[in-house]
Order: sequence, then C-alpha cells, then structure tokens
Amino acid sequence: MKIILYLLIFASLTLVGSCKKFDEKTQFDITINETVEIPSIVGVNLPFNLPTTSIHTEINEQLEIKDKKKEKIEYINLTELKLSILNPSNKNFNFLKAVEVYISAENLPEILVAKEDNMPNANAQEVYVSPIEKLDLTEYVKKDAIDLKVVVTTDETIFQKVTIDVQSSFWIDAKVLGI
Repeated sequence: MKIILYLLIFASLTLVGSCKKFDEKTQFDITINETVEIPSIVGVNLPFNLPTTSIHTEINEQLEIKDKKKEKIEYINLTELKLSILNPSNKNFNFLKAVEVYISAENLPEILVAKEDNMPNANAQEVYVSPIEKLDLTEYVKKDAIDLKVVVTTDETIFQKVTIDVQSSFWIDAKVLGI
C-alpha cells in the first residue's frame, strides 16, 4: 500500500514539474521599443498627443525563435510599459503630470492600454506606466505593425525637446499542437 502511495506522490510531482516546463515552452514575453519626442511646450495647450509612427512588431521573428506561429497565439497582454529619457541626458520626468498610452492597428479600434495619473516628482529618468489589467491585445500584436499613441499632460514648461524610449513588454500564451 505504501508503495502505491509513494508512486502516486512521485507521479503527481512529476506531472507538476512537467506542466511548468510545458508552460515555459508555450508562454513567453516579447518587447517592443519606440522612440517619441516631446517638443518644447512653451505656449502649447495641454494635454497633447505625441506624434508617433507605426511600429513593426517583429512578432514573426520572435515567434520563429520560440518555434511558434502567429496562428497559435491564444492570448497577449501588456505586462509592463517603461519610459526612459534618452535626451537631454540631464533631464528627468518631473515635468510629467499624467501619461496615457493607446494602441491601434489596421482595421482595429484605438484602445487605452496603459495610464498613470499624478506622476511623482522623484527626479527619475525612468518611469513605469501602469498597464490596463487583463486586456487581451492578441489581435493587435498579431498584426505586422501597431501604432502606440502617447498622450501626456505636463505640470511644468519644457524649454527643450525631450526624447523618450517607450519599452512595451507583452506576455504571450500560445497553443501547442493545436490544443
């Protein structure tokens, strides 16, 4: 009887370990970067949109590395959105009061994916914008190109152009063997 109990425990532990390894093969992250510029805002009405261009998602290349196909993706959501000041090197985000980030793609509506109100004045050159939780972005990220629109509200005047790197991290869950 003890042998059967030990075998059941061993089988259960093996199954749990296998599930974690299976998830590692079907669940992964990709990162997409874009650079935006905030112009000098002397006399600009607030809030305002930052001009952005379409971003090639490179999802096909990243899926090839993981040995996956676009059709196999079941779910994608935004897990992290980080803004980093590239230029000027001595600038910080104290001028920023609020940020909203929207995503759109061909034949899909624009939706809010991340938002941060009341940004702290922490003299930081990197800030994180909170993603909207449990937002399925599968159809957007599966497109060859997406548009990220950044809307900012400032609480200080900016006398020179600020260049910002927008780094978006997405979590992907893919099917295996069509299951």
